[in-house]
Amino acid sequence: MQKDSCKRATLKATSVNGVVGEKCIASMWKTRFERIYSSIDCYYYQQQFQDRMKDAVIKSEVKISMDDIINAPPKLKRNKAPGPDNITAEAFLHSTPRLMAHIGILFSWFLEYGYLPGEFTRSIIIPLVKNKSGDLTDADNYTAIMIPNAITKLQEFVLHDKLVTASSEDMYQFGFKAKHSTGQCTGILKRTINYYTDRGSHVFL
Repeated sequence: MQKDSCKRATLKATSVNGVVGEKCIASMWKTRFERIYSSIDCYYYQQQFQDRMKDAVIKSEVKISMDDIINAPPKLKRNKAPGPDNITAEAFLHSTPRLMAHIGILFSWFLEYGYLPGEFTRSIIIPLVKNKSGDLTDADNYTAIMIPNAITKLQEFVLHDKLVTASSEDMYQFGFKAKHSTGQCTGILKRTINYYTDRGSHVFL
């Protein structure tokens, strides 16, 4: 590839933010998503979570049973794109009890030793258009969706009901929470602003 092959060009349908060429556009998205998803330092919260998990395992509060493994696959969504390992959810939905028993042992080891292989944390990130009638060449008109490995989703379902949060911050969470949405959060924000501005006050965010 020539040195200037990734230079910005006049915006057109085959470019995003002025970047042209499939490899260059993919590289642009990679850089953009790396910057977005590493903008907040989560080490403290990761450490808190790991410490809670270790305590729970030591106290035998978290154990994985065969019933947990059997009940998890039906929660996986069918006809979905596979993750980096190229294994679809159907492989687990139609698997044998012997395979699920081995998966149960594997998940139990993850808990016991507090270790998760790097492959379990890998995902495919795809840019998805927010407004199809908007500017398709503008990177801000895209949002990211993440496609993890199906076995990672399976592990999440197995552990989901066993993990009880100890963080008071979760009380104020709107996204990724049952019967909540970020739209609900936006509505509350707008109503709060209107409440004060209608009464002659200033609102600063």
